[in-house]
Amino acid sequence: MTKKIVWLCAILMSSVYSFSQNITITDIELQPIAGVQLFSEDNMLYSISDDHGIADVSKFKNSASITILHNGYATLVTNFQQLKNQNFSVFLYEKTETLNAVVVAANKFDEKAK
Repeated sequence: MTKKIVWLCAILMSSVYSFSQNITITDIELQPIAGVQLFSEDNMLYSISDDHGIADVSKFKNSASITILHNGYATLVTNFQQLKNQNFSVFLYEKTETLNAVVVAANKFDEKAK
């Protein structure tokens, strides 16, 4: 009986895995990026990468475009066919921002209160 349950679970899990298509998102040093947002405005679809930089993109197959974004990295706009051509592997490049000025203010009242 337990062998039948184990086989049934194995078959069900393999069938679920075979229908999903995962993308791996890394930086240029091949480090996975967690929390990357993937969305398609035309189909109102959304996904997010896990701690290993992996996200399911199978639902984006019919989308005209897929936007891939994360704070600190340049935004990438692509489509399912381009992801497939890249073997479902994407590299994001760090985004640098220059600050014109930084102001640090302190209040003497807070110092006296201590």
